Amino acid sequence: MVVENSDLELIDFKIVFGDRTEYHPKLNHVFREGQRTRAIDLPPSEAVIRSVDFRYRNIPGGGEARVQLWGWRTGDAVPPSTSPPIVK
Repeated sequence: MVVENSDLELIDFKIVFGDRTEYHPKLNHVFREGQRTRAIDLPPSEAVIRSVDFRYRNIPGGGEARVQLWGWRTGDAVPPSTSPPIVK
């Protein structure tokens, strides 16, 4: 996770996996100038991420923060298809 352009407080972070199970890492982290990245380890058995929700609060006096979520695929995980099935 990367935060740019302002300080902010991350309050809650929810990850929904492909099988619709949820993971709430215990986070209460303040991103300050010069400390913009935070790695979050996921449970090893979860392969596909369906969605991610953030709850955060701007720090008084800060600007508009830009939040980015970065990740990489490991193993043979294949995300579910988002295109409709082909009917012949």
